[in-house]
Amino acid sequence: MFEKIHFREVSIEDRCLWNSYLSLSDISFCDFSFLNICAWKFYYQTELAEWKGYLLIRHYFDDNYHYFYPIGDGNIVEVLNDLKTFAFETHHSFLMDCLTIEQLEEIKTISIHPFSFSLDRNFSDYLYRREDWIALKGKRLQSKRNHLKRFLLNYEYEYKPYEDAYLNDCISLTKQWMKENPELNWNSMNNELQVIRFALNHLKQLDGYGGTLWVDGRLVAFSLGSPINKDTFVVHIEKANTSYEGIYVAMGNIFAQNLPCNYTFLNREDDMGLKGLRQSKLSYSPHKLLAKFSIDFSAENTIEESKLMSLWEAVFHDKPTYINNFFSYLRGELNYVFKQDKENKLLSSMYLVKYKFQLLKQSFPLYYFYSIATDNSVRNQGLATGMIYESLWRGFIEKIGMAFLVPANQELINFYANFGFAPWVYSNVTNHSFNKLERGESRFQLSECQNNKMIQISLMEIIKNSELAILPSDTILDFWIQDTRNDGKVFYSIIQNEKEVAWIIVENCDCDKLLKVSILASITSIPVNDLLLSLKELFPKVYSLEIQQHSLIGETPHSLCRIIHLPTFLDKYVTFYRGDSFAFYYHDELLPSNSGYYEISVSGWQKVETHCNECKIVNSLTIIPFLLREKIGHIGNFTYCSILQ
Repeated sequence: MFEKIHFREVSIEDRCLWNSYLSLSDISFCDFSFLNICAWKFYYQTELAEWKGYLLIRHYFDDNYHYFYPIGDGNIVEVLNDLKTFAFETHHSFLMDCLTIEQLEEIKTISIHPFSFSLDRNFSDYLYRREDWIALKGKRLQSKRNHLKRFLLNYEYEYKPYEDAYLNDCISLTKQWMKENPELNWNSMNNELQVIRFALNHLKQLDGYGGTLWVDGRLVAFSLGSPINKDTFVVHIEKANTSYEGIYVAMGNIFAQNLPCNYTFLNREDDMGLKGLRQSKLSYSPHKLLAKFSIDFSAENTIEESKLMSLWEAVFHDKPTYINNFFSYLRGELNYVFKQDKENKLLSSMYLVKYKFQLLKQSFPLYYFYSIATDNSVRNQGLATGMIYESLWRGFIEKIGMAFLVPANQELINFYANFGFAPWVYSNVTNHSFNKLERGESRFQLSECQNNKMIQISLMEIIKNSELAILPSDTILDFWIQDTRNDGKVFYSIIQNEKEVAWIIVENCDCDKLLKVSILASITSIPVNDLLLSLKELFPKVYSLEIQQHSLIGETPHSLCRIIHLPTFLDKYVTFYRGDSFAFYYHDELLPSNSGYYEISVSGWQKVETHCNECKIVNSLTIIPFLLREKIGHIGNFTYCSILQ
């Protein structure tokens, strides 16, 4: 018989117990601050229990209990399984939140599946170097320095550590701030007011520290926070009278100066998805964002194929034969993400199809984000956003180097830019007329091929010999070849000196008047005139041609890509790069573990902690053009197969 876990309400008297367990962890999330735990317990009904060497924490919201990852030392597999059994025995779902990526990876290795995971960017904590808040160095913080200078020049201020006598002043300033922000949720502000009052009344008991700023004997700003570990201090609350120019920069700067010197980092909590707050926090150039994962051990991680197919057809109106063939061919290779409602109705889905990205014979895994669909009844509710964000993190955990996708229109290009996807392959289309064709004899021969296996083998051989290429699996290529032929398109190999040097697809349109040609892959440049001469011999009735080929340079984006796991990408990149050593700072808002300073040389790459004011600053939208075009320059033989479009 299962032994019941006895949870009880957390109290201020638990401080020593809490700190003894927290000392066993290096977690930096603001949620684990004892001050936060106690101050918000009225809202979240926070409870704790000791169990087999671990401290268990749970809180209640959205009609269910949510558990933190156990803190302690012992058999974590046994404890997690006990928690799961306890949750089901007490008739509620087993949900966990505020997990680090390391904890998520640990759960993936132990046998308490199935589960689904998610994360919400709105609740990622902003971690700053304390020194950055004190010095405000660099171009990125120039405006902050200017605000601070104006405050210091215009006002004679006095900084005082918080004392109980300042309670009413702090509450009055908070109420004034609430009146000045009527657009914010009034219930949320009242809850925060209750938290502030509780924290200030019990600051010492909660290991808290507060700072106040006064001008002409009047309180104009205050901050309060608490340590989360030996080198990180959490700033929980900061309120100020904005009629004083530069007041928030000044409060943050002076508060950071007056903290004990052992704190290297400042956690200034999340932005709750508030646009203005996000812009403000980002403007201070955070060291990193701390992503928090949630896990649902109760959720089904499989779904009926028929539901996926029905949603696909309803959203994209593709032919049932195409959808059926897609699942028939790729069933064993598909990874997918989906969202259902409480009645198990499928609301949205997307597919993660594995390819490989090749640089000079060096390759790493690549995800193709495909068929991102949302039921029309729930569009514009953030479902696609959630799936893409989850897929990026899934790829990061699996050390997938990159992801790419093919947008249908400019609106989607703009949408995917929000996730760091930038154009990298361009579709170049040229129109030609046989009437203007220069006379001569082509150096090429065209040979039609109807044998799928022969097409697959020969095409893959050319792709593999490219300097830079996208490599599909044999199964994907087989599916795509058959689907292309089902559409009435014909494969031709281009032969030069009795050797296959390229492959093209030919589609005869408009009653033989127009020929559409797509160049798939080649091991040599294909002069257009030679190709036209060869096509003219095969299609003498055709008047005009439209030739499409892909390159890393162009005007019309065909596909977008973004780095997922930067170390995986750089491992292969350094085998390709043969230029001078260089450094860059990479900022990745959605995958903050990638962010940091990197040094590249012919001997390898390394991530460094030191600041480099002269290095290039890139983000997820600019890093691929920077590394491939600016640093490498011309790539002689690029192959990109237009598969799964």
